[in-house]
Amino acid sequence: MKKIALLSLLLLTSLSLSACGNQTIVNQVNTPISSSNVATPIAAPESPSAVSTTPVSATVNISNFSFSPASLVIKKGTTVTWTNNDSAPHQIKSDSFSSSVLNNGGTFSFTFNDAGTFSYICSIHTSMKGEIIVQ
Repeated sequence: MKKIALLSLLLLTSLSLSACGNQTIVNQVNTPISSSNVATPIAAPESPSAVSTTPVSATVNISNFSFSPASLVIKKGTTVTWTNNDSAPHQIKSDSFSSSVLNNGGTFSFTFNDAGTFSYICSIHTSMKGEIIVQ
């Protein structure tokens, strides 16, 4: 007799739930929930092998006989471009890279593929100093 009562209860619960299938359910803040306002599932994140290969760049401006910013923190693989906005010529010099003489409007680019701190100067105006910190 207990089995019949239990099966009847399960059948009644099942029928009750299936009858609710096309009804709008109201959540705890009384906002109707329907298929039109249910959030779309978020896609799984891309695998590590699908990392973007878009080049990363940064700039250093040369003006008023200084590098701006004087210290720049970047990630490995970033290309830094220096632009001379002074009327005087400048030449960037480091143990790892050097530019030709840059006149007004001239640019020099270098891609940093190794981590570390790279100090540089203007070899024409040695009081001008800067550094690139590659993480």
